[in-house]
Amino acid sequence: MGLDFSTGSAVLRLRTFGGLWIETVDGSRLPNPRPRRLALLALLAAAGQRGITRGRLQAIFWPDAGNEPARHSLSQTIYALRRDLGVRAIIAEADLRLDPDNITCDTDDFRAAVARRDWSTAHLVYQGPFAAGFSLDDSPEFDRWLEEERAGLARQAESAIEALALAAEAARDLPRAADGWKRLVGLDPLSARFAASYMSALAALGDRSGAIAHARSYAAHVRQELDAEPDPIVARLVAELRKDDPAPPRADPLGTFEPIAGRLDVRSVDRSARPAPAGSVRRIALAGLALGLVGVVAAAAAAWRSGRSATRPPVLAVGQLRDLTAPDSARQGGVLSEVLATSVARLSDIEVIANSRILELLEQGKDTLRSARTDAARRAGATEILEGELVPAVGGQLRLDLRRIQIGRGTVRRGYSVSGTDRLALIDSVTLLLAADLRIGPPRRPLAEVTPRSPVALRLYEEGLRAYYQAEPEAALGLFREALLEDSTFAMAAYYAYRVNIDVNGRDPVLAGRALRLAGRAPDRDRLIIEASLRGAQHDPMATVFADTLVARFPRDPEALILAADAFATQNLIGPRERALFERAIAIDSTAGLQPKAPCRLCLAMSTLVAHLQFADSGSAAESVIRRSMAMRPADPNPLIALAMQQFGFGRYEAGASTLAKLDGFPAGQQRLAGPIFLGRLMTGRLEEADAECMVHLGQEDPRTIDSYRWLCAIVWRNQGRYQDAAALVFAGRLPGGGALKVRRPRDVVGGVVLDLEMDRATAALRALEGVVPTRGTLPPGQFARDMTWNLARRGTAAAMAREYELARRLADSAEAVGRGSLFGRDPRLHYFIRGLIARGANDHQTAVDFFRRSIFSWNFGYTRANLELARSLLALGRAAEAIYPLQASLRGGWDGSNLYVTRTELRELLAQAFVATGRRDSAAAHYAAVERAWRRADPPFAARYQAARDFLTKHVAITP
Repeated sequence: MGLDFSTGSAVLRLRTFGGLWIETVDGSRLPNPRPRRLALLALLAAAGQRGITRGRLQAIFWPDAGNEPARHSLSQTIYALRRDLGVRAIIAEADLRLDPDNITCDTDDFRAAVARRDWSTAHLVYQGPFAAGFSLDDSPEFDRWLEEERAGLARQAESAIEALALAAEAARDLPRAADGWKRLVGLDPLSARFAASYMSALAALGDRSGAIAHARSYAAHVRQELDAEPDPIVARLVAELRKDDPAPPRADPLGTFEPIAGRLDVRSVDRSARPAPAGSVRRIALAGLALGLVGVVAAAAAAWRSGRSATRPPVLAVGQLRDLTAPDSARQGGVLSEVLATSVARLSDIEVIANSRILELLEQGKDTLRSARTDAARRAGATEILEGELVPAVGGQLRLDLRRIQIGRGTVRRGYSVSGTDRLALIDSVTLLLAADLRIGPPRRPLAEVTPRSPVALRLYEEGLRAYYQAEPEAALGLFREALLEDSTFAMAAYYAYRVNIDVNGRDPVLAGRALRLAGRAPDRDRLIIEASLRGAQHDPMATVFADTLVARFPRDPEALILAADAFATQNLIGPRERALFERAIAIDSTAGLQPKAPCRLCLAMSTLVAHLQFADSGSAAESVIRRSMAMRPADPNPLIALAMQQFGFGRYEAGASTLAKLDGFPAGQQRLAGPIFLGRLMTGRLEEADAECMVHLGQEDPRTIDSYRWLCAIVWRNQGRYQDAAALVFAGRLPGGGALKVRRPRDVVGGVVLDLEMDRATAALRALEGVVPTRGTLPPGQFARDMTWNLARRGTAAAMAREYELARRLADSAEAVGRGSLFGRDPRLHYFIRGLIARGANDHQTAVDFFRRSIFSWNFGYTRANLELARSLLALGRAAEAIYPLQASLRGGWDGSNLYVTRTELRELLAQAFVATGRRDSAAAHYAAVERAWRRADPPFAARYQAARDFLTKHVAITP
């Protein structure tokens, strides 16, 4: 294709998109090497600079050969490639990778462009499916890998090109937008969403016949490939585009969607006009211009093409839209307001405040007041609000009168009126008039495509939102489910049902999957919210692509800002950009004056920011945000608990306990003293007090209490070196002294694995982990990748500890391949930890240190075994000073960090040794004192280590501990 984005001076270029071949720097194509050699290059191209281990390559190409024959065959393949190409194309070290000095690859350019969100470059580099047309007949493992890699790159390409098309639309670059949608329909010709978007782009350019011709092509392709009828979305769009062939009426509770035969009138109102009427219904003066729907579309498109607007487009919100044709005008008006908000949200060239945001900001008990809704719109950032009435007209028709009101001054900026017989068509038509008046592009998608079919469903949905924002989650969940029963295609009802169900019953993958499948039926903002939120919850890396588009399109929407910041920080830790997004969301909601009710988006923004700052080991910054939250919401007990846990994490027990004591001033039911105090004792080494609490709670008959404390008390006893007591509790449900739990509970598999690993029973841990392998297909891909990578990492740990190093290598290779499919930044790195254990088993501590460092994503909330093993290898190399930070960081990781995978006592013992080696005996003494207190009742295997700590304290502190 003549595209080359490489910047190096390599003599060869590997092309992988649209085929698989090699070129010289002048563009000449070389004869392809033999298929297996070319397949090796494809594998290394996909791996990038991470490389692939020899074991993984041998397992793909020669799975049935022994280790030595496979190793020999791989060496021969590498040698033959060098002979074929005349240069060293592969760096063959522990991990094999392409040599960038001699050969570059378009796959690297594509992934780099996606990573920096350079959609234009990604669009140009991606010239077709990865290694299109290539396969290895005698290597099914390679073909399986190739299909997965090809599909993954195709998804990234589609998302990148869609982001480019949407950006072009936002910039009013219609030709470039149409080009993007055309490219997408070429990549996925069966996608109704891509087809409809391309048709809309063509129509906006004035090529109505081309749009209809594409619809015919799409329908024929669907019938040929799927033996099914095309998506009705495309059929409805065709009906709207035909001048002389209106769509037949459809059965729809909101009426038939058809061109309006009545009047579509608009007249400007002087901008210094008197305030809008607060009570009586007044019709804005009308002109006599009668327009058909097609005429309105043409006018709006012409205004968009002109690209001239006298003033900056307003930020719109939808206020009261009363239905005076229905007996229950307030309830019907709520339905119409929701439909109008959905309709106006289709206008991609102005910012529209979501109706859900307005309901979120409404004060409880005032949600039916016009003034309250206007005030909520103002606090949400709207500059103008749309209000109006649907009234009876002569001849059995309906008339929709709409006013665009400037919020600050309360004056009418413009009035619109349309007449007809169909409510949905009236709202669609008035939206087109609004777009033409503002000189922005008309809606890209048909209103029928993004609007629920049932007004009953809309009414239930709005009532569900009210209940949700008034802290009534059970009622809200019931209303959202009823809305889905009324209209099974209602995307936002499915999304909110999923969100509320988390609070009531926990996560529901069925609801999540349903919302994602329906996302294409929602307006752009809602579709992106669904995609970014649920893909993030499912640990899908594509969440960042949707989040990036979301925050670019809706930079003042706090929900968009929080979702984007959370997705980016989950993948790469928090940085300046992510923090700025969180802070912007906090600023928006703090000035909006949220009411003291649940859910609290401000609280979510601040607590999520705190979590990511803690994950990045930025404790002082996290504490600062917590204290800001306390000042902003003094009636909320949660920041107090967060502050106390932060203080415990830094070893400040008295400060944390004092903070928790302030909960005494909160109403009953908000005090949560027992749990945090217990964790504080555990985290700060007050293990005797925690042990006493264990014996009280484990003697109860409440299964939930027993399950919680069985887990926590096993951690307490592990920290005390009392592994026999911990094992009896976890494996047999027995207490110290031989007594049994009063309620029989199922075996704790995860707790048992941790104990097996620490009690030198690695083979038993390996067997237990093999019994809990997640099954592909039962989980979303991202969730499967995360669960499977974690399982592989622990199995690899057990295999290395059992000295089964060949098995550990295979598990590391699998973890490397699977981990790339997870959003969580830790998962693509975990395989390095297993490789570090293997290197240390070979007494190669330098390589082990390199691998351990590469495995660490978060220093204090990661897999803290990596911190411990890194410190051990650093001490073995005589680099004690470098071992101090990893150990200190892991001690700041909370009870579920270091305590879960490595005991704090063991970390303190090693930290004391590092301080001794660096001559810092006072610091060493502080940690040895904690070790001595913890291990006073330890099992016999700890006797020598306990005595060593005691001896140090006796000698250097001059007192007997």
